Amino acid sequence: MIKNLMFLILVSVFANAQAQPLLLVLNKGENTLQVIDPETMKEIKWVATGEGPHEIGVDTERQVAYVANYGHQQPGNSLSIFSLATFKETRLDLGALKRPHGLVYKSGKVFGTAEFSRTVFRYDVVSGKVDWIQGTGKSISHMLAISTNGKRVFTTDILSNSVTVIDVDMPPLPQYIVSVAVDTKPEAIALSHDDSELWVGHNDSGTIAVIDTKTLTIQRKLEGFKVPIRIHFTPDGSGVLVSDPGAPELVLLDAKTKSVKHKLAMPGVPVGITMDKAGKYAYIALTQANKIVKINLETMKEEGQCSTGQNPDGIVWVLTKT
Repeated sequence: MIKNLMFLILVSVFANAQAQPLLLVLNKGENTLQVIDPETMKEIKWVATGEGPHEIGVDTERQVAYVANYGHQQPGNSLSIFSLATFKETRLDLGALKRPHGLVYKSGKVFGTAEFSRTVFRYDVVSGKVDWIQGTGKSISHMLAISTNGKRVFTTDILSNSVTVIDVDMPPLPQYIVSVAVDTKPEAIALSHDDSELWVGHNDSGTIAVIDTKTLTIQRKLEGFKVPIRIHFTPDGSGVLVSDPGAPELVLLDAKTKSVKHKLAMPGVPVGITMDKAGKYAYIALTQANKIVKINLETMKEEGQCSTGQNPDGIVWVLTKT
């Protein structure tokens, strides 16, 4: 009995020792993926991506990262696929799906928007093929949120001032593709952990709309922001982080009461947000300052920085197995 217990403890210790947290940062101004140690905030390595990498999604089970190559002057139409063990790239040509953005990984699928093509697509990681495409008919369908079961897609349409809601794998009928009118230039989007609320930030009005996902009606509008460009729920769902480059500041809200708990001035223009698994730290991409800052969410104080390449934007914290 004691021997078995000791064996299980040793296995657990060994397994935990093999897990290494990493920050993956996309430098869209110079076409690179930067790897950073989130504990020490020291750079580990850089690898090249396609042109204009904007957003990133990670399959933690298979230990693979997917990068949307948005392009610069010419529209991009590819995904860079990286093994988290080697960071060797495989390039996936998306064909007519141009200006890919807003990647989200969910249960063996990678969902993304294709702005130029006015579509949302889904890539199956097992078959290695795009297995679903649906048009939005909207201008600049940009960021994505996916329901827990992967059956519903929400995307912000920046120049159409709307949110498109699509029921995946259903016929392309009006009842399965719904447009919700919102304020001007919606970009940020996030779902509550129980999928009941969709939070949408508006770059022009500086408001955040809280939408009931059952009725698809705006239940509440939060004010007091300038450019709420990214919204991110904490891992336990109790808090909501908002990066506001217009201020510039990071705002922490109570997800239930919708009230502001803290505001923290940022030493640069904050855009991309990610958090560690425990929700103790947030990592913010300061796109014009070319650096990442580490924020302790318990004290709302900065605890480290790391220099990046040009215009860091998409960012994700991931636990890798080495």
